[in-house]
Amino acid sequence: MRLPEFDEWPNVFLFLTLVSFVAITRYVSFAVLPSMAISVDRAPTGYLEGAWPNGLVTGWALDQDTPDEQVDVHFYIDGPAGQGGKFIGLALADIERTDVNQVMRSSGPHGFEFIIPTQYRDGLEHKIFAYGINTGEGENRLLIGSPKSITLIRLVTGGPTVLPPSNGGSGGLATAPAPGSVELVGSPETVFDYSASHCVSLDIPDAPARAFRDANGRVNLIASHYISYRMLGSTLDNVKRDCGMIMNSANDPDFYNFTFREWITAPYTLDGNNVYALVHNEWYAYLVDIKCREQNQGDGWINTITMVQSSDAGAHYSHSSTYVVAEPALDWDPAFPCASNNYTRFGPINPSNIFQKDGYYYAFYQSERDPKGYYDWGACMMRTKDVSSATAWQIYTAHGWDDNPTASCQVIDKDHLEKIHESITYNNYLKAYVLVGMRYGPPGPGIYYAISNDLLHWSTPVKIMGLDGIAYPSLIDPTDASRNFEYSNREPYIYYTRFNNGTDLDRDLVRQKIRFTTTNVPAISGTPLPTSTSTPAPTQTAVPFPTYTFVPTQTPTPTPSPARTPNLPGRQKCTGSFWLCWFHIGL
Repeated sequence: MRLPEFDEWPNVFLFLTLVSFVAITRYVSFAVLPSMAISVDRAPTGYLEGAWPNGLVTGWALDQDTPDEQVDVHFYIDGPAGQGGKFIGLALADIERTDVNQVMRSSGPHGFEFIIPTQYRDGLEHKIFAYGINTGEGENRLLIGSPKSITLIRLVTGGPTVLPPSNGGSGGLATAPAPGSVELVGSPETVFDYSASHCVSLDIPDAPARAFRDANGRVNLIASHYISYRMLGSTLDNVKRDCGMIMNSANDPDFYNFTFREWITAPYTLDGNNVYALVHNEWYAYLVDIKCREQNQGDGWINTITMVQSSDAGAHYSHSSTYVVAEPALDWDPAFPCASNNYTRFGPINPSNIFQKDGYYYAFYQSERDPKGYYDWGACMMRTKDVSSATAWQIYTAHGWDDNPTASCQVIDKDHLEKIHESITYNNYLKAYVLVGMRYGPPGPGIYYAISNDLLHWSTPVKIMGLDGIAYPSLIDPTDASRNFEYSNREPYIYYTRFNNGTDLDRDLVRQKIRFTTTNVPAISGTPLPTSTSTPAPTQTAVPFPTYTFVPTQTPTPTPSPARTPNLPGRQKCTGSFWLCWFHIGL
């Protein structure tokens, strides 16, 4: 073994000194200081996970010095504590969260829910700050995820009581509007007879019927296929097929262009000349995946909602430079199945008619679950302030309104609606919105309707008729004088497609008059309802919320720390001298 040379000994001594110093430091840290009972008080930690337009705030919080105890969470609005924010209440973090315990190595409940007081539900944007309150004498902590920006839905009294959402859901009804009953009046009437009136072989009613009045006063009735024609007449009672094609699909197989097979499903016009229409666009996996078969297109199907427009009163429709409204976040994966007993079908599907409410234009659509679980199935909702712009649409999500076209929607009242989404009007007799569509749950498959005051919470659906050889329902009232047939009265019509003799192409468009009856019309507060001749939507927008809030018995004296980046997990705050804290925490 070689001994160090004379000029190397200083380096050896330096090395031994450092090793000794580290060893002594660790010994003091782990053996000496614990017996000295140094006071260490870490700030609470936690996460503000969500704040929803209906006023619900959720998340978790705990104090790592007392991980088995519950902590209070204090809430401020429109600014941090001590910097202009207003204290609005507190909640105890006492909801079971096993996921938190697994990560934080804690036990007991640490989740919280808080309902923002009603006076702040004003339709305006607010910022919510949440602070975990120390169980000891140390500082409090602004929770990670704070602040959350939300637009709180305006609260108007007088509507039904609504329960808050659970786990990001859209809530449920505690006192639902009474849907009343419905009966068929007279016999079905054929509006379009395929055998006598089709223009080309593919001229079939393959989507729910929509209607509007153009600038010349003519009624345009469209029940589109991916080759689209319209019916024209002075009223809905005398429309006839016009064989001037209004749009043909681009048939572009490029998935990212979203223009393969296109159905006009929701035309809307403000002046009768310029018409803007939502489009149901289908793309099929057989175009790129050899295991998928063209004859079974629906087994590998991805959908998109786009927009087309007409500047000649609905005679011709085309895309603008930007036309994508809502698109899937996923493209086709060769691992996705496409067999009849194991198919893939997802994306925003088949938008309803467009209707106006409180300065916005709304539409419902259907969502299907994708193989990776990004989307849920059910009825979804979107809105815009500008029907002429495809990019102005927002999707209703678990976190509020989102202008990302790939956003995953928050399905609306799935327990009641399932996937009912096809057609919506404001009914002047029921004094509520009426949503009509197909439903397959109890008491059996059929065309159903449900009613709502706020578009989020719906009554128990009522069956109108069965689904024996029929599909694609919509509700249109010929007596409504609005330009886009956004209203209905007591005796509207259900329009639907009838499949003749079970064949694919021989389909007729049929309508059936119905009559609503109710003895319990829900009370509505606000501006009186418009008549059927009015163009504006009803102004009553009651979005009722729970009456309970987490209100302290006395005004607390919160002690929040200033907003700052939270300490990393394991980093501690020590209240001893600098050297004692340095030794305790270590290098």
